[in-house]
Amino acid sequence: MNDEKITKLIMGLLFIQVCVKILKRIIKQNRPIQPKNSDYGMPSTRAASMFFIAVYLILVNPRLENKTKYLLMIFAISSSYMKYHLQEHSFIQLFIGGCIGIMAAFFFYNISLF
Repeated sequence: MNDEKITKLIMGLLFIQVCVKILKRIIKQNRPIQPKNSDYGMPSTRAASMFFIAVYLILVNPRLENKTKYLLMIFAISSSYMKYHLQEHSFIQLFIGGCIGIMAAFFFYNISLF
């Protein structure tokens, strides 16, 4: 990957962190099991970040083999599923987080920095 693609990857991850923190404070939806000293659960930061990374890497590397693309998506899905299985997020919190990550990946892939 060249410098612009790496810069956009880092900017995208920072954008997701800020965007999700703001949305959590606006929506104020609790997690299924609310641990002490925990923030709100909607949307899931983990799902947003993992789906952003997976989709962005697929977009910037069009020559990836299909099995590599599938593995990236399985990584994002299984990472999100673990949060669901541990009851740290509901399905809708993970789904919305994943959608944010996917939209951010397309946005940062298509913007021009230099």
